Amino acid sequence: MLLDNIYLQFLYADGTPALNSSGNPCSNVPLRWWLDNPDDFDIGDLTQAQERGPWVAKFTIPTTVGNEIADKTITFDLIFNGIQQL
Repeated sequence: MLLDNIYLQFLYADGTPALNSSGNPCSNVPLRWWLDNPDDFDIGDLTQAQERGPWVAKFTIPTTVGNEIADKTITFDLIFNGIQQL
């Protein structure tokens, strides 16, 4: 229930949506989307000393959500995978 009613979006520090390696913005999507598509927001390759951030993780709950999420608890880990290339 909570995975479908809590949304996550990544933004740059100035509030604009973070972009993936294809130049597409990180849409405001339910947590279930992130669970089902863990590798779909690829930020691409970074060269030495290059940065892609800082980022802000924004969580929202739509105003259409009612009491069905009252007193619910959710726990999750946010994992960023990185691979060093030579």
